[in-house]
Amino acid sequence: MNITFIFPNPLVAPIVNISVSASSSQSGIREGSDVYLECSVLANPWIFEIAWQFEDRPLVANLSLGVIISNQSLIIQKVKKDHRGRYRCHAANIVGHGYSKRLHLLVQ
Repeated sequence: MNITFIFPNPLVAPIVNISVSASSSQSGIREGSDVYLECSVLANPWIFEIAWQFEDRPLVANLSLGVIISNQSLIIQKVKKDHRGRYRCHAANIVGHGYSKRLHLLVQ
């Protein structure tokens, strides 16, 4: 007698991708404009943590500097040349951790 178990929702560690929103362009960000980065996540169960990194160091929200983190979005208001560099996002659930590839932001 064969018994088959079907698990409709397998457990999955976060699979994470980063992108620049349509209103921005990774290669053509003008100084003084606003930049929108999105962190898309596929995970089961859902994540309990999401975080952003700049140059492989934790990035925290700082309203006075125009850095806003909201859910899975990172917004940089009035971007400056100091904001050039590599960004990535990280997500975690009970199965494991996932990191996006690094996105190199160029500011002209």
